[in-house]
Amino acid sequence: MLLMLAEDFDSVEDRIRLLLATGDGEREPDECRRLIRSYIDAHSDRNGFVSRWDAGDAVEGAHMVIDKALAVVEDGAWPYGLEMLLLVIEEMIELLQSADDSDGDIGAVIKRSLESIGGIVRERAGFRRRNARACSAGCWRKPAIPSMKAGRNGKSTCSKLRTN
Repeated sequence: MLLMLAEDFDSVEDRIRLLLATGDGEREPDECRRLIRSYIDAHSDRNGFVSRWDAGDAVEGAHMVIDKALAVVEDGAWPYGLEMLLLVIEEMIELLQSADDSDGDIGAVIKRSLESIGGIVRERAGFRRRNARACSAGCWRKPAIPSMKAGRNGKSTCSKLRTN
């Protein structure tokens, strides 16, 4: 019923479809892509260019998809959430080719997506940065690794450990 009422407004129909999506269907990435593109199309000129003044409005669909992705991750469907976040990055990189991002709106969406992906990966891997130390070779080692002996204060005495 709602979709029939919203049929005249593409972005409204796409937004409703995204909100009602469950994460089970194969069409949902297409619905996410369609929502993002409907906002881009609504705020681009006749040549398909998004001006700096319209870029913030053009990425609203991407913000909605990110919010949906984070909600999906909280519900336990993290692979689907990651797929949605990667789709947002893909669409924003494509948008950069035909937009003026002087105000950084598109870049901010890409950054938010990447930070969200990083948060999901850290959470899934159980990575705790405060329990790891960076060695001079640029790798991360946990203090429990035999090559790093713990000193009296509990800090590592690895010879490769950065001092700065």
